[in-house]
Amino acid sequence: MKRKSIDMSTATPEQLAEARYWVKDAFANGDDDWTDEDIVQGTNNHYEGGWAQFIADVA
Repeated sequence: MKRKSIDMSTATPEQLAEARYWVKDAFANGDDDWTDEDIVQGTNNHYEGGWAQFIADVA
């Protein structure tokens, strides 16, 4: 199964910070060494509705 690519150019620093917080809260093992791309892809894979829904929910 091929992963859908996420356009990182549209992710704001605030959205990335919120996603990083969500990953740490949801999984209790979020790693500070994860790249922004790792955080976005993890959110896309595990947040119901993916990255687009995450952004809509935190807006």
